[in-house]
Amino acid sequence: MATHLKLSNLVSHEDLSQHIHRVDRIYRITRDINARKKQHKIDKLDQEKNSHHQHVIPSFYPRVKNLSDIPLDENEIDFLKKGLKFGLPPLDIKKATDSLIADLAAAPKTLENHVQQEIFETIKNNPVERIPEPILKTEKSIKRKMKDHDLTISRADKGNTVVVMKRSDYKAKVLDFIESNNGKKNSFNFEKYCDLIRKRIKNGEYIIEPRDKVPNRHEPLPLSYTVSPKYIRII
Repeated sequence: MATHLKLSNLVSHEDLSQHIHRVDRIYRITRDINARKKQHKIDKLDQEKNSHHQHVIPSFYPRVKNLSDIPLDENEIDFLKKGLKFGLPPLDIKKATDSLIADLAAAPKTLENHVQQEIFETIKNNPVERIPEPILKTEKSIKRKMKDHDLTISRADKGNTVVVMKRSDYKAKVLDFIESNNGKKNSFNFEKYCDLIRKRIKNGEYIIEPRDKVPNRHEPLPLSYTVSPKYIRII
């Protein structure tokens, strides 16, 4: 009201009324334009959403892809669908348990004796579930087909698809990848190198007890060495 009185003292009543009418008209026009723009965006989003749901059908990678000409039955496919990380309990459970306990006993002493003993007792007193006969039969069937028909099982480049294919086809794809990336044959004889390392390990005359941790790469070390749980053998 105070602002209106000040303006009325500066301009005539007619000019002030025209100015207020013009501002009010601009405001209403701007409000309507913004409302139409907003509604247009909402309609467009609704249209795209409905169009996407109507025409786009989601596709998923198959769990198993058999690229060979060797048929797989339903049980074998279901077994392979579990993925390459799926593992079965060992057949000789006692031998596997004893081996695990021996490995833990030979490991560096990072736990107190009573804690380690509790771990041993837990492993011994908790039976491992045996492999059901149908699953064991399916596993043997897959292994037999792989051996008889020279098949290999790998993971696809995308997704978690398990691919079954001829080993010759797999090697051809690997060679094609190497050649397409300018790969070259390596003249280094890895077998001779392994034989040399084994010979030096066998003939090593000196050992040193490790410190709390293996020295880092900035500290002086022999030219080559091997690390065991208790000793470092100089070769």
